[in-house]
Amino acid sequence: MAEENKKGQGMKNQKGVTLISLTIYVIALTVIVAMLSVISTYFYKNVNDTQDDITPLTEFTNFNSYFTTDANTTHVTYLTTGTEENYSYIALLNEDTLEVIKYIYVKQDNAIYRDTGSENDGNKATITVARNVTVCSFTKLPKEQQTNNSKTKFEIKLKVGNTEKTYNYSLNNE
Repeated sequence: MAEENKKGQGMKNQKGVTLISLTIYVIALTVIVAMLSVISTYFYKNVNDTQDDITPLTEFTNFNSYFTTDANTTHVTYLTTGTEENYSYIALLNEDTLEVIKYIYVKQDNAIYRDTGSENDGNKATITVARNVTVCSFTKLPKEQQTNNSKTKFEIKLKVGNTEKTYNYSLNNE
């Protein structure tokens, strides 16, 4: 019987140790989960902040790649620029193909479109080259402001989000 009491007390001690260790495990896991949630919150916040910084750069690069390609194409000449209440534009002419290339900023869409071809010929194409644009202006620089008077030069101002950039382009062929 004495041996049974010893076994019984041993079991009680074992149960106590098991409950204490279980409690320690639960507390430790709670702390680990809390730390992981804090780290993941900061991680996702930083990812979103980085995305906000990258979006304007992507739009500037996209516009810049299209316009630079057109400006550096041989036999492309300047036609006109214009500003209306809801949009502004610049038009270029490819003298080889007689194709008019227009870059049109539409305020209500907050987008710049590249429009080529004509509906009469069935080759009209309009693509979006920049989104989330809040300000856009196309300006042909006067001859006095140009360093090389033989080339037509433009100043294009863009604002995407909180980032504003001004680009100067010159036509390659003139």
